[in-house]
Amino acid sequence: MSGKIFIQFCLLIFLAAGLYVQTALAEPPQMPVMHAHCPMMSGATGHEAMHARMMQQHVGASAMPFDLTHSLHIFTPLQDGGEQDVVSTNGDAVQIGLIQSHLKTEADHRAHGNYDTPAHIHGASMPGMADMVSGASSIRVAYLPLPSGGRIIYFTSKPELVRAIHRWLKAQAQDHANDAMLSHQ
Repeated sequence: MSGKIFIQFCLLIFLAAGLYVQTALAEPPQMPVMHAHCPMMSGATGHEAMHARMMQQHVGASAMPFDLTHSLHIFTPLQDGGEQDVVSTNGDAVQIGLIQSHLKTEADHRAHGNYDTPAHIHGASMPGMADMVSGASSIRVAYLPLPSGGRIIYFTSKPELVRAIHRWLKAQAQDHANDAMLSHQ
């Protein structure tokens, strides 16, 4: 009986070593690139910049209840404002529900000039955000559920706020990097 246990033990060690080698040879995950205005990036290079990107990814995951690896952010500047879509890339109903719930809450916050969540994730100095906060009473914000996620719509008749929204959407797309795109309709 002890010989059988010894063989099972050796097999387990062999499998564990194989998994270790496979993991060690795997390519590292792609980290999003952040823009220079982010306070975590000031003066950071090399290891510090990589650590800052990892921290941003962690903060983003803690602020958004859905799985960032199975979602896509689409930022679309429009003539009178812009749109911010988040859609599930795997069609999971739970994921879609979490996206919709999160975007509805964020739309309600932003309709009142509250941009705390994006400031927490991307930094308070994100391009366009200060103008959007101060001009919140002139920006209409609405939420629209989509079959695979949701959309926040920003509308204003003030050209300076349209430009602020466009700067903000572009900065968002840059920060989200691999899980986002800037769309032009």
